[in-house]
Amino acid sequence: MSLIRSDVIIVGAGPAGCAAALHLSGQGHAVILIERLALPQVKACGDALLPDALRALDRFGVADALAAVGKSLDTLHITAPNGAEVELAVRSLSLKRPDLHALLHERLRACGVELWRGEVLEPIRSSDGQICGVRCRRDGGMTEIFAPLVILASGARPETMQRFGMVEGEAPTAVAIRAYYRDYDNPNDTTLRIACHPAIAPGFFWLCPLPESQYSIGCGHSLAANRRPEHQYLQNRLEYLSRFYPASAKIVGQEDMIGTPCSSVLRTGLAGAKLYADGLLVTGEAAGSSSPLFGAGVGKALESGELAGIVAAEALANKRFDAIFLARYQERLNEKFCEVYAGQSKAQQWLHSAKHLNLLIRKAGRQDKLRQKLESVLNEDLPLSKAVSFWTFFLP
Repeated sequence: MSLIRSDVIIVGAGPAGCAAALHLSGQGHAVILIERLALPQVKACGDALLPDALRALDRFGVADALAAVGKSLDTLHITAPNGAEVELAVRSLSLKRPDLHALLHERLRACGVELWRGEVLEPIRSSDGQICGVRCRRDGGMTEIFAPLVILASGARPETMQRFGMVEGEAPTAVAIRAYYRDYDNPNDTTLRIACHPAIAPGFFWLCPLPESQYSIGCGHSLAANRRPEHQYLQNRLEYLSRFYPASAKIVGQEDMIGTPCSSVLRTGLAGAKLYADGLLVTGEAAGSSSPLFGAGVGKALESGELAGIVAAEALANKRFDAIFLARYQERLNEKFCEVYAGQSKAQQWLHSAKHLNLLIRKAGRQDKLRQKLESVLNEDLPLSKAVSFWTFFLP
């Protein structure tokens, strides 16, 4: 068994783990980043990077590389259950999730971060019970890595979190499925489409243009408490909705699917996990960082991972790795996200009603002021609670 030491171990090389690693390496710290899955990872994702994600990627020095390979989107088209429509101006960019991961991993290597393929089996604890490293299986052998701080960015599935005793709720809060299609008929399409339909309620269907004349077509569904996702149900919903909407039916009808549909679970609203312990931080979707309302995950994963990296750097500077010191991580997450997520969770209760959705989309299509407010929400210039309220549905 080999023994290795580092300043920080990060488990999971998705957006959150990469963000934490990039911040720490920028501060001169040695980081080992471990990923269980093949790199770059495949995930059911809408593949649209909203303004929060673009700002974070710019901070990490990836913006130029991203602009060179991504596709610019300028419009979000929303369809209500009753067919009412609205178009919102949005600054976005699309890129397949594996390609985004590849850009982040290339940046990590340029910054000197060690990126490993391996499976973390369990934490290593000191005599007083504090986590001080991990045991992992790598290249057919066992490796022990010692570090004063471990960051879990292991995604929505709970297995790794369970090994560290950080799970408070095993059930995911949402599930998504997507397929990639090739289509050469619409090379100048710059519109991201979202449609709400009773067949996937509560949830939505999406159609996102991608580089190289491709599309991401998928749907996401919020889960009731303790309900487990069913892949066959999702695949049936995706097939039905893909052929129901004219814009996607033209693409799907050509039957030029790339690969097979991929499904993934999500954790949202910073729920379902403990976020810190002695020698340990939890970030990204493992911490439930995805949006409770939209399910958007990349931007908030990057931001939460960056916060984990900031607190980890402070812990290294102060040589403090106890839970009392690391509690500042949850305090900062709350400061940054709680108001946003509280507003989204409240709005989610309203918008799970087809009646409310129909009314909101119809009003936004007719009223410039409401449409502009929703555009400000997408750009995170305005909290959702100030754009949409209970009275939105009743005032003319």
